[in-house]
Amino acid sequence: MTYVINEPRIGTKGHLQNRRDLATHPAQNARTAFLAAGCVFLLAAVLGAVVNAAASFHHGWWLVAYLSLVGGLSQMLLGVGQDVLAERTHSQTPPNTLLLMELGLWSVGSVAVAVGDLAGARTVLLLGSALLLIDLALFAVGLSRMRRDAARRVVTLERCYAALLLFLAISVLAGSSLGGALSG
Repeated sequence: MTYVINEPRIGTKGHLQNRRDLATHPAQNARTAFLAAGCVFLLAAVLGAVVNAAASFHHGWWLVAYLSLVGGLSQMLLGVGQDVLAERTHSQTPPNTLLLMELGLWSVGSVAVAVGDLAGARTVLLLGSALLLIDLALFAVGLSRMRRDAARRVVTLERCYAALLLFLAISVLAGSSLGGALSG
């Protein structure tokens, strides 16, 4: 089991004693960062909807759906879900570097897929899809570590999170195929 020096183990008396000081709890910072990034994608989707309603453009409604579902909602579910799972199982959240990598890969991958699709650039779309799949693998590694180090198991929540990861991986592959990135 891995312990972080000067940080109380989740579920102990000292855990989140001072919720105002987010710097003392990296997972709370990560949750906020994933929510903020998701909100940025949701705002971009709203902007895309307004622009597309005013002057329709190629794949406009696809872009709105993609930004809101993949960039926004999925990012929020992945980040917050991971944090909630760690909290409920009384296990450590992934290290800050991994959390930042997960956040960055999902954001950059989501943007790359959107730009690649709109520009008709298969290589960019494929690169974005690869980043999303790599990120999902990192989330799966985090889930595996949390299961291994859990002070208590919350099987239903663990299975729901694993199902989310699997669903998103299948969706990335299907979307890449539909976008033409996987065809000949």
